[in-house]
Amino acid sequence: MPRTMSATQARMHFGDVMRRVVENGEAVIVERAGKPQVAVISLADYEQLCDSRAGELGPLNRAALDWLDQWLSTPDTMGDAWWEEFEHELRKHPVELGEIL
Repeated sequence: MPRTMSATQARMHFGDVMRRVVENGEAVIVERAGKPQVAVISLADYEQLCDSRAGELGPLNRAALDWLDQWLSTPDTMGDAWWEEFEHELRKHPVELGEIL
């Protein structure tokens, strides 16, 4: 369970917070007005999180991006039929923009 502290405590003891995070691998949750606002994590944990999210893509988003890559590589040869099929598939499986990111 991560340690929790107020923003004032974190500010006053930031050197100690950094040491605990780095040396002990602890995460520290910083609260403002009793509500969690940020997490202090090690750079290694942050990089691992970024790497894991970079490869994260749902199957529908992957299919849409694959289709777009195909169209961009040969737009003239695919014609209007491709676009109609793509629109049909998109209507069957709508995705929110946030799911792609």
